[in-house]
Amino acid sequence: VQAAAAQLVARVAAGAVAPLARAWIDCLARVVLVRGTAAADLGRLDGCGLPDHLRLPLVAELVTADVGRPDARRAALGRLLVHADPRVRASALTAVPALWDDVPAGDRRVLLTALAGALGSADPIIAGTAAEVAPALYAMLPVAAPERAILDAAVLARARTESEPELAAALLGVIGAQVITTGAEVCRGALGGDPVRVRAARACLGALGEAPPAAADGPAPAVAPPVEVAAQIDAVIDADLVWHVVTTRGVIDIALRPDVAPWAVAAVVTLTRRGFYDGLEFHRVVPGFVVQGGDPTGSGAGGPGFTLPAEPGGEPGFVAGGVGLADAGPDSAGSQWFAMLARAPHLDGRYTWFGAIVGGRTSADALVIGDRIERATIVAGPPPAR
Repeated sequence: VQAAAAQLVARVAAGAVAPLARAWIDCLARVVLVRGTAAADLGRLDGCGLPDHLRLPLVAELVTADVGRPDARRAALGRLLVHADPRVRASALTAVPALWDDVPAGDRRVLLTALAGALGSADPIIAGTAAEVAPALYAMLPVAAPERAILDAAVLARARTESEPELAAALLGVIGAQVITTGAEVCRGALGGDPVRVRAARACLGALGEAPPAAADGPAPAVAPPVEVAAQIDAVIDADLVWHVVTTRGVIDIALRPDVAPWAVAAVVTLTRRGFYDGLEFHRVVPGFVVQGGDPTGSGAGGPGFTLPAEPGGEPGFVAGGVGLADAGPDSAGSQWFAMLARAPHLDGRYTWFGAIVGGRTSADALVIGDRIERATIVAGPPPAR
């Protein structure tokens, strides 16, 4: 494997490969080489061609995988934690639990304080990642450890004011899982929110041994997208529309299906006309399965600031070329969308399917993480294939 990786690094520059794909091949080949050497040099990834926000998370993954000497891993983590790009800092946070046992006891408070500070960050990437990492760090602290109070206070402070559904739900989940009894009032306060937070709040109260009030046993409150999205419903419901997406790999034309998912199509039309999607990267690519974009943070946790009602269609829409909305549970989708590279029947009836690629399948197949939408527009088109 090491020899093959070395040959790939040497040969890729001469191949007819797109620059971003070439950089990915180079960087990933170097990762293989680093992991296979006794004296791993984490600096081997320097200069492999990817921008920092794509390259340095690979270094964080090596740190998490215990690659390199402990002092080199600590030094690498320190550099990542103070990087200017929040996506890089977020990747460093994910490596904190892996380094916990290798850090001198006197320095652990520094890592703990960094995570607590991240929970209060105004940047949603940083705060969301900190909420995901917190349970792993809690697991490393004895139940009676005074350091737990630092995390408790940070979690409660952020959960008390957080309005973004997914992040709020994650924080409520931490309160329940860690049985932070002083957080019961925070969970009660979320019972009047959107459906995502309501479900998390009920679970949180249950974990704390408290039944939700009787009024909360009724139907969950309806999702209320912005007025500008609602205003598009009548305009799109009978329209034949094509989402014309110009990417760094070519044009992708998507026939929209407002007859199946009117809320999803209305949101895509609204955001597209606002220019929301222009310049956004594809942050997730699983070859042979799916490509995903539409996150303004590029982290997989961002959105447009609102959520949409779930519209899981009954027909098998998630075939190769099918397009759907990503979500973190029913009624939590926003701007993130994905295009299928192959049939995935397990997604039918679970995710909102709102269209299908009718032109540019080869462009979609060629996308790699870091490719982006240059410009998206809505155009009148022929009736989509039914």
